[in-house]
Amino acid sequence: MPNLRSCKTAEDCLRNSEIWLSSPKRNLSEVSSFIEAISHRTGETVELIPCALGIILDEKGEMLLLKRRIDAGSYPDSYSFPGGQLEEHDENLEAAVLRETEQETGLQTKISRHHSTRFAEFNPETHTKYHP
Repeated sequence: MPNLRSCKTAEDCLRNSEIWLSSPKRNLSEVSSFIEAISHRTGETVELIPCALGIILDEKGEMLLLKRRIDAGSYPDSYSFPGGQLEEHDENLEAAVLRETEQETGLQTKISRHHSTRFAEFNPETHTKYHP
């Protein structure tokens, strides 16, 4: 786990730890312990929900997008990539995206490369604030 001594706010801690936290091999226990350490260090409540999404390309390079139902609870009638939350039984983020993709599409896929990791903090009033 990264050294948190130099950070004063939760956002500082997240920015300073981006490389460690962005590994697709991180599991839920590691992320949860890290979030607890940030909260303990800064006194701030940190709600970070580890999620994964997949960008799926076929042999022609065409991208798979899912159409959300019109009655979906969030972002109804819009398009999204397959993905969802990291669950306790998922070994890591890669396992989560493979599981979510199969659940949502029925497709069994494989990961060819890890593209990037971003942090998002959900705010019900402003929707999502991304941490680059």
